[in-house]
Amino acid sequence: PDDRAALKEMARIMTEKGSLILTVPHRSFYFANDDRFVGHYRRYEISELAEKLRDAGLEISVIEKVLGPLEKITMITVVFFASSLARFKRGSAKAMKNPLIKPKIIAPVFKMVNLFYAAVIWLDARIFPRRFASVILLKSVKKRI
Repeated sequence: PDDRAALKEMARIMTEKGSLILTVPHRSFYFANDDRFVGHYRRYEISELAEKLRDAGLEISVIEKVLGPLEKITMITVVFFASSLARFKRGSAKAMKNPLIKPKIIAPVFKMVNLFYAAVIWLDARIFPRRFASVILLKSVKKRI
């Protein structure tokens, strides 16, 4: 909840040669139910995070894209279906005893689809410009005096 205090504490315990590496949710306009689902308090703009790091005595040395917009679309969709399934399961005890999809069948299929989709997500993060990234990585070091 108090990211400024957390950054100041991280900077305080860093050595002069140390680095702080953060991955953060990027782009405040992407904030949605999936962020609440995973416990995010906010999404960051690079300029906003750079200011908070400067206030903590740090400066950004590297900024990299980690995930692109397709990941965000995927997470919104997954959270929607997971929430819908949870509501369905609460309302149907009989469905729990007699599932439509057997885990022994779905697990290998899910694994194959997941491997393929991971490659697509990786490609998505490399194709789209940084301004569309849904997650970024920042490396920070102590300010040089």
